[in-house]
Amino acid sequence: MPKRHSVERDVTGFCGWPKLLEIVEKAGKIGSRVYSGEFLQALIATLFETGGRISEVLKLKPENFDLEASKEFAIAKMPLVKRKKGTTTPTIRTIPIKRNDPLWPFLERWVKRHKQGERLFQVSRSKAFLLIRSMGRELYPHWFRAQRASQLALEYGWDAGKLSEYFSWKHFPTALRYARLGWKGLAESMK
Repeated sequence: MPKRHSVERDVTGFCGWPKLLEIVEKAGKIGSRVYSGEFLQALIATLFETGGRISEVLKLKPENFDLEASKEFAIAKMPLVKRKKGTTTPTIRTIPIKRNDPLWPFLERWVKRHKQGERLFQVSRSKAFLLIRSMGRELYPHWFRAQRASQLALEYGWDAGKLSEYFSWKHFPTALRYARLGWKGLAESMK
């Protein structure tokens, strides 16, 4: 029986930038005629940098990015769909992305290659899952979202409140789980 993925079990902390860059470099070598290595690199970078769910990332277009927001940050406007008892309410989550993050160049190049109105990733959710899985059995789209949450908690000391706001989480224990992975916020409060 195949192993089911679980971020609670699979992510115990931020894997680190060297590991993420290793995954992205491997993606650059795996490409096929249909899905280039650059496509895979950009998909991984987008999943991590936006902290988006695969269905959200696959809806992105160049107009969802403000590449000139500031010298330090680019801005992604992530379209989310909130479901409430038979209705859907579209909302936008604004996400700052640091330009000096090691994965940013892969995402920036990909956005600049596409025309306004054109989806950045023309692939189904299931195919995206299989493409990511082809880089390692331990990898899946939501793993990158969990890594982003872990990175924000560890490197920036984000608490559960900031994580809930960034990821639009309504389930507070999810945010608390990632906040506990970051020791910097706790250390700061002890000064």
